[in-house]
Amino acid sequence: MNNNNNLIKKMRLYRTENIGAITYKLLLSKYSLQDALEAAQQMAMMGGKKQLKIPTTEEMEEEILLHEKIGAKILEEGDEFFPPVTCGDFPPILSVLGNITLLKKTLVGVVGTRLPSLQGIQYTKYICEFLGENNHIIVSGFAKGIDTVAHESSLKTGTIALLPCGIDVIFPAINMLLYNKIKDKGLLMTDRPLQQPAISRNFPQRNKLLAAICQGVVITEATLQSGSMMTANFARKMSKPVFSVPGHPLDSRYSGNKNIIKNGGVLIENPATIMEYLKSHLKEDISPSLESFPLDTNVNNTMRAKVLQLVSFVPTSVEDLCIYSGYSLGEVNYILLELELGGQLERLPNGKVSFLIK
Repeated sequence: MNNNNNLIKKMRLYRTENIGAITYKLLLSKYSLQDALEAAQQMAMMGGKKQLKIPTTEEMEEEILLHEKIGAKILEEGDEFFPPVTCGDFPPILSVLGNITLLKKTLVGVVGTRLPSLQGIQYTKYICEFLGENNHIIVSGFAKGIDTVAHESSLKTGTIALLPCGIDVIFPAINMLLYNKIKDKGLLMTDRPLQQPAISRNFPQRNKLLAAICQGVVITEATLQSGSMMTANFARKMSKPVFSVPGHPLDSRYSGNKNIIKNGGVLIENPATIMEYLKSHLKEDISPSLESFPLDTNVNNTMRAKVLQLVSFVPTSVEDLCIYSGYSLGEVNYILLELELGGQLERLPNGKVSFLIK
């Protein structure tokens, strides 16, 4: 385990209660891996929590061994196959099972409704087979419906399934056979720890991760209020192209597709449209540095009280908290970090914060 000492420290920090990707990076912008856990515990106490649940070194060693036992691997930032970081809250640790070399190829997300029409199924199959035959890897969310069609249609050419649960959990259970096929021929990936079930808060994170690792996202059939639209919105915020099948104007199952096109999405005339657009608009990903996460420890109780007064159960941007408090980003970040570690605050996938509803 000597070679895994650094990974174990990262895992202990990232697996600690109330620590997410942004919290993790905020801590490491100010502290070393060695000191970050102690700092987190002190800040949690300021935020109203007596003791954080911090996993032991032995527990993280056991997690690594369990990964190896099922043929899985833990990727950390800096690994050869770790995906390019395209958003500030990209997880620092990923679990993968299968062919990790797929992560080095051109990745295109294909997602859609869980209750597709025959037209949606057929066109999804056509798009995925066409892109696969032209050296593109299909990425989807392993859900029922369009996601399942996307994976099944790209098994021969390469598919990546992003899970909203531990790498050893099959969700939905109906996709057990597909899970085993992808494990053998494609790649399964998640940022969730082993044995964690598919709980509701994991789905937005799964959708955001999908948007982050792909060069573009294709919506083949989606309603206006759906996880697919969430993925499309994440992609847009990351300046990734979003492609949309037009669908019939009277079919409500394509209401999300029509919205995407109206708001600047790329209309798919045929699958070649996707390839041509990606080729002409391909940009090299730039990884944000930890300097994007300033943390200023020079705060006092008056400042804490003012920020606490401004936070509510309504999602609020960190920028607005800085403007209305008059404090710097580093100062506000530090106070929010105390509240988050203390179990009072949650960070939402859209970058905003709110009080945690208990």
